[in-house]
Amino acid sequence: MERKELEAFLGPGKGTIVAAIIVAALWTPLSLLTDPTMMIGVVIVVVLILLYYIVPAVRLKKRLDAMEMRGDLLRAYMDFKMAQPAFGGKLLVGNEYLFGKKVGGIIPYWEISKVYQYIHRTNFVEDNRLLKAVLPDGKKAVDVCKLPRRGKGDAELAHIIEFIQSRNPAVHVGYR
Repeated sequence: MERKELEAFLGPGKGTIVAAIIVAALWTPLSLLTDPTMMIGVVIVVVLILLYYIVPAVRLKKRLDAMEMRGDLLRAYMDFKMAQPAFGGKLLVGNEYLFGKKVGGIIPYWEISKVYQYIHRTNFVEDNRLLKAVLPDGKKAVDVCKLPRRGKGDAELAHIIEFIQSRNPAVHVGYR
C-alpha cells in the first residue's frame, strides 16, 4: 500500500499517456487524408510522449526497489505521511526525506551533497525553475521539484534550503 501511494505522488502523471492517445487519435485521420508519409510523424510524436512517461517511471521503480532492498521504504513512507507541503504541494518536506511531486524525487537529506536553484532561460526569458540536488557521487544533479517562476517562491525556497542545511550541515548551497 505504501509503495503505491509513493508511486502515485512521485511518478509521472497519467495525463501523459492520455495526451499521446489524443494526439494519435486526432492526428492520424488528418495525416492519412493529406499525406500517408505524415503517419511517420504521428508515430514519432506518440513514441516521444510515451518515452517522456516511461523513463521517469522506470527510474522511480528502480529507486523504490533499492530502498525496499535496504529496508528504507517503510521509513520513507512514514516520513511521507508526516511531511509538510511546499510550493503548492509540488514538494513535501519530511524530517528525513524530500519528496518531489511528479519528478520522482525521493531524496534523503544525508545523501545530498549540494542543493541549488536552477533557472532555465531561452532568449533571456525564464522558462523553467527547478530545485536540484547533487548526490554524493557528485556527477549528476537530480531534479527535486519544479519551482514557481519569476521568483514567486524565493522566500519559501530559502526556508527549505535552511531546513535542508539543518538536517545535513555538510550540504553546500549555491549554483553549480
